Amino acid sequence: MSDSLTRASMPPAKSGGHPLLPAGDTVTEFLAFCVGSENYALPLSAVREIMAVPPITEVPRAPPAVMGIVSVRGRVTTVLDARRRLSMGPTKLSSVSRLLLVACGQETMGLVVDRILQVFRLSEDQVEHSAKMGSDTADHIVGVGRAASRPSPLATQGRRPLVQAPDEEDLLLLILLDPDLLIRD
Repeated sequence: MSDSLTRASMPPAKSGGHPLLPAGDTVTEFLAFCVGSENYALPLSAVREIMAVPPITEVPRAPPAVMGIVSVRGRVTTVLDARRRLSMGPTKLSSVSRLLLVACGQETMGLVVDRILQVFRLSEDQVEHSAKMGSDTADHIVGVGRAASRPSPLATQGRRPLVQAPDEEDLLLLILLDPDLLIRD
């Protein structure tokens, strides 16, 4: 999803409707990461741990998105390849690749991503729900968040500083994912 395409076609965000997205005056924290050239985010409450990718043991005849299993503190954890899960080619691990341990019901699953960005705090007016983006959206995509890619400059009015809204080119678009649907499907 290119920034220019999304910016031109996305109307301003409207009210909530998905339990993972902020509603009203609430702010929800999302962990942002890169997969390929796109920026994705999961609710921070679903991410249990971020770690370097340990050696992965392949599992014969596993589904294509399953990279294998790892042992995390003695507990066997299934590891998914985020690239394959998001219909991209297979991941080539690098020094910045990370394993996210993601809560999925009573279970924890691993998800290998290309790079971690940061945690963003998004309010309702910074999120566009997937229902407004079209019917071809995958079930695990709950919306698109617009996060400031850098701190907003401060303007002053007299002695009191005012926070300015970020310019459109300073916004980072995040594809917001439902962890349960991403991992279980």
